[in-house]
Amino acid sequence: MIYEVRILLGYAKIDPVDGPNRLWQNRRMRRVWLEFSTSDWIEALIDDQATLPAIPVNNIATDGIRIVILESLPPALADGRDFTPISEVEVLGVVR
Repeated sequence: MIYEVRILLGYAKIDPVDGPNRLWQNRRMRRVWLEFSTSDWIEALIDDQATLPAIPVNNIATDGIRIVILESLPPALADGRDFTPISEVEVLGVVR
């Protein structure tokens, strides 16, 4: 049973060579659709922060999750790149 999904909204990396935070150089997810193998789904709005926001999913028993990016924010920096990466996905629940 899954009770929460957490998604890090972009490319969360500090470049070790020249130091910029790559998160702000790319597009970042703003709104996502989580579709479960059970045909349940959830639409979520994600804050524009370099954190793993919790998306509660109400104890869904599933074999898989599909993440669809419905909306993204443009790069925050002038030298930005036009793609929307996902750095991390955490699925929290109980195995039965």
